[in-house]
Amino acid sequence: MLAFGSTDGTVRLWRLSGDKQDPEGTLVHTLRGQAGKVCSLDFSPDGRTLAAGTWNGPVRLWQVADGTLLRTLNGHTSGVVSVAFSPDGTTLASASLDGTTKLWDVSSATLIHELGVGDPSAPTGVAFSPDGSMLAIGTSVGDRQLWSVDDWHSIRDMESTGGGMGNVVFSPDGTMLAAGNAWYEVVWWRVADGALLRVVKGHTDSVNSVAFSPDGNTMASGSLDGTVRLWRVPER
Repeated sequence: MLAFGSTDGTVRLWRLSGDKQDPEGTLVHTLRGQAGKVCSLDFSPDGRTLAAGTWNGPVRLWQVADGTLLRTLNGHTSGVVSVAFSPDGTTLASASLDGTTKLWDVSSATLIHELGVGDPSAPTGVAFSPDGSMLAIGTSVGDRQLWSVDDWHSIRDMESTGGGMGNVVFSPDGTMLAAGNAWYEVVWWRVADGALLRVVKGHTDSVNSVAFSPDGNTMASGSLDGTVRLWRVPER
């Protein structure tokens, strides 16, 4: 399944078929909300639920099988630019330009905890570690923070590089954290001590999205310069 969020407030779900070199897509659902353009999306680990963060603040949870709206999470007062399910699917993190990251119980749609990053920064990306023990938050001023999921205390700040705006992502083995930034860079950190491992620059505009390959050896970076670049990941 592929989910595509639009500025008209809809989310379209496509079922992909065919081989990887020549995929075909069939539109199976068009999910319509009333909360403004869609800013962020994430599937639950079991693929049954889709979370959509919106520009006006609400986060909507949809059932993938039939397109039913399951719940609406209200609490943010500005655009929700990143959403992420925990590995066990029980918790959803949502990062908003209102300056807060909220943690939600998915089954009851209740707020578990709220983390404020402080003015003038705002969270721009959230990601759970593969084992679910940590939550990473990236901010608009370039900070990268790690929080403990057990009691939501701050574990460490990653070595600063400045230049915010990018998302954050853990490597599949959980040993590294990566992000893009507004200085056209892709950055890697070591999770164990927050040390900066590598900074690479090849884009000519902000790097807003990064993703590891499943084996953790390759990084894809998407930029406002209109390109996607593939990078060899540095040694741990």
